Amino acid sequence: MTPVPGGVPVILSIGDHAQVVTYDLNLRSQPWVGPDSRTYEPLLQRGNGLWVLGGPVAGSGYWWYHVALATKWVGDTSGEGWVASAARDGTPWVASEPFAEPSRSYRVRFGTKLEFDLGF
Repeated sequence: MTPVPGGVPVILSIGDHAQVVTYDLNLRSQPWVGPDSRTYEPLLQRGNGLWVLGGPVAGSGYWWYHVALATKWVGDTSGEGWVASAARDGTPWVASEPFAEPSRSYRVRFGTKLEFDLGF
């Protein structure tokens, strides 16, 4: 049985700008911790901007959001994955905050309804 996340969840919506508010936050391939959820390198750092693509999803005792990084990713992924929004005690790891957007952007469409720009 998967543990239910504790604490007050960080509330983010699809299309929100968010920002990492901790250091060394994992970006994962799946919304849980386990051998089938790969951790991407390098780890996210305080101030990294994110666009929320989906979530929240409960897994491994955390609330997870599917995100795309707002800046060019130099690592072993395309720059999108899953982040846990807070520690199990409720200490936030991400927050809904505006951030300085890069000068170049690309239009992203999800189905026929949601569309926004991602900067890389």
